[in-house]
Amino acid sequence: MSTAPDSFRQWLTEQINGAFSRSGHTSPYIVWCDPHRVWKDLLAAVQEDTKIELWAEEISELQLRERFHAESHEDKRRIIWLPRGRSEITYFKVFEIRAGENNVREQSLEEALLDYGVNPAKIHELGDSLPAFTRTQLEKPLSTWQNVTDRDSCDNNCILAMLSGNSDAITDLKDPERFGIFCRRILQEFGLPEPHAGKNDEWQIQALAVLLCTDTVKKSPVDPGQDTSFIISNDLQREKALNLLSECMKRIDYIPSFEKLAIEAEKRTPLRFWASGIALTELTYASRTIEAELFNKELKTIQPCKNDAELVAYLADKIRIYKSHAAGFWGSTAQNKVRWDQLIQMAEIAQRLVAQTSCSTRWRSIGDAISWFTEKGWEIDSAGEVLFADGHDIPAELLKVRTRLGSAYHRQLDSTNQAFSELIAKEGDHGNLGPYAGEIIAQSIAQETPKSPVAIIYLDALRYDLGERLAGMLNAGEPAKRATVVPARAPLPSITALGMAYALPINPQDIEVKIERDSFAVTTRGFAGNLAVLAKRRDLLSGQFKLRETKTKHFTTIKEILTASPDDINVKDLGKILFVFGDQLDKEGHDDELQFSGAEEILDRYVRVVKLLQRGGYPTILITTDHGFFHWEPEKDEYISKPEGELLWKCRRAIVGYNLTHDTAVQVTIGGSNLECMIPRSINVFETYGGIGYFHGGATLQELIIPVITVSYPKKSKKIGVVIKPLDQITTLEQRIEVAPAGAIQKSLDGSIDGTLISRNVIVKIIHDESGELIFTSQHPVTITPGGGPQPITIKKEKSAQAPYDAQLTLWIYDEETNEPLDHTGVILKVELDEWF
Repeated sequence: MSTAPDSFRQWLTEQINGAFSRSGHTSPYIVWCDPHRVWKDLLAAVQEDTKIELWAEEISELQLRERFHAESHEDKRRIIWLPRGRSEITYFKVFEIRAGENNVREQSLEEALLDYGVNPAKIHELGDSLPAFTRTQLEKPLSTWQNVTDRDSCDNNCILAMLSGNSDAITDLKDPERFGIFCRRILQEFGLPEPHAGKNDEWQIQALAVLLCTDTVKKSPVDPGQDTSFIISNDLQREKALNLLSECMKRIDYIPSFEKLAIEAEKRTPLRFWASGIALTELTYASRTIEAELFNKELKTIQPCKNDAELVAYLADKIRIYKSHAAGFWGSTAQNKVRWDQLIQMAEIAQRLVAQTSCSTRWRSIGDAISWFTEKGWEIDSAGEVLFADGHDIPAELLKVRTRLGSAYHRQLDSTNQAFSELIAKEGDHGNLGPYAGEIIAQSIAQETPKSPVAIIYLDALRYDLGERLAGMLNAGEPAKRATVVPARAPLPSITALGMAYALPINPQDIEVKIERDSFAVTTRGFAGNLAVLAKRRDLLSGQFKLRETKTKHFTTIKEILTASPDDINVKDLGKILFVFGDQLDKEGHDDELQFSGAEEILDRYVRVVKLLQRGGYPTILITTDHGFFHWEPEKDEYISKPEGELLWKCRRAIVGYNLTHDTAVQVTIGGSNLECMIPRSINVFETYGGIGYFHGGATLQELIIPVITVSYPKKSKKIGVVIKPLDQITTLEQRIEVAPAGAIQKSLDGSIDGTLISRNVIVKIIHDESGELIFTSQHPVTITPGGGPQPITIKKEKSAQAPYDAQLTLWIYDEETNEPLDHTGVILKVELDEWF
């Protein structure tokens, strides 16, 4: 191609020749500073036109100075290219000064193109691909620059799309000139392997292999050996390439393909050999091979800890490192994660155990023990639940760690409750354990019922830590604190038959307790029914609050709320005062399921019930329980004999009767009766019926101190709006999209988020426009919170769904509870659905 007389090449040649013609030196030279490395290729292109010698070798300034000394006697014009800014010149500084002010250049390519006459808007439009595009445009006339569009460029987004295998990007780069720009950028700016037309899949693997190895070598001093083909050695290229890698791992639409391609790329690298020499620090790696090897090595490092105390201290000390890796791509974003989160769970338990070692030595009264438990002690129980969850997805080495931590946790549980037992034996249990739940509920109802509707939820076995967790889940993402927890006491024995009666809004002084035919009979003044029976408790509440049998329901269950239509949950149908009952925690505990499944799913159900009640017109919701519990599997020698005397009622954690005696058990009173009760100290058990590791009935902190949760919403509230973040295509069968709060969050005068806004759970569905068929759905709802940021949500293809490539689809966001459509956008299907079959 002939060079146009007004081309950039001609302009640049004239600029260089003009600089030499103005120089007064016998052998003039130009020092060309190029910190962004955009001029080297252009200077090489015009070298033939200028007949000027170009020094552009990648050598140090010291080597350059020595060469200049050796050849300075030669009568030649030279351009000495330096890949650094003028202020950064060191060894060559003296020759930069001698060149003279006019012969030192540090002009950006953008500035040069503006001087040449290119429209600033066109320069801006080309963005990152400006240097490579300039090289292809070098011989063309200035007028052709006016027709530049983004189709002529290949910016970082284009390169990211190529790395991820985006079909549209591959199609766009079939144009030879644009592919040339892509290649120049890849080679010159990023130092990646050379692309070849028609071999995109192979290039993706090669490029990611280089990126992953370069990331590893930069972060860890591994010896790459003689084969450096996987390493980008140039500092500037390496920085730009690793920024590209980082962006690829963050882009939600590229994540699935990156994960798949990265694992394939690693098979071609020496990463698995390097991994053995890399030490665990807070640095996270883009390579799954490295992250997985560090995880496995850490599990092996933990095992030799000599005793449980050393193990606990080690884990507690490492939690910051574990959290750093858990926050990395392979610990948080990837589908096939390296399970640093499991190590964090262990370390958090260890950290809490270390922090609370010997806490009971500071207790001087029962009040001290309860204050510790309700302020921070419950967190140990919350963390400890992890130790009893189903471990089917936990590596065998980590299961060993968990077993040892379980032993340390039970020692802590035993130690604190030994001290608590001694305080009860010393002080007794009259009044100093705090109010009963029913007293707190009665006061709250008296304050709220005249003003607005109230719902009271009675949950069997809501241990104090579960109450705090439930409150935390209700407060999460809210612009104001909705749920507060106060402690109450359960009666002794801490069982449902007594606990639910003392949780009713009646005066505990009016309660009378007897034993009839081996069971408790609980009555109150003015009511003859046995409050140990659920139906009789309902009868009492009906009479106390004058709840007549009309169309208004007043009584329901957790299950009925969850299975009802949201429109049927309203004050008009359910009543201004509503009582809701749920026993799943206690049922799963006695069925030996809670110990292994954990309570997270049950708490999620309770959160949903609260949200449904709030939507149905109940701004105030009270939640309480009858007793707590703890998990333990005692050895045979850890059972103690039953007390002597007249034994009227027996369980593993309490014996009730008259004239009871025992060498070690603590004697307590049963309110509203003259019955005697003996409980084992701490977590010990009597030799009586029962054989599973779910215990209640006694007087540990976990059994006796229970939560009362008050949930308060504004009487006039509105759910946060939700929108879809920009998305044009569906490119994978399991794609992540982002949804976010809609618009600007309204704020109060003090700058805080509007307290009348409440969070919203949303789901996503994608419909085929032509057939109306459901093609994709989200697997789980996500919560959008006032003041929160975008949330990722994963959609998956419906099993039998069919739609052709390039089909027009509509993506919808719905409120999970009401199925109300919130936002929608058109997208194009860019993946073959048959790939699933």
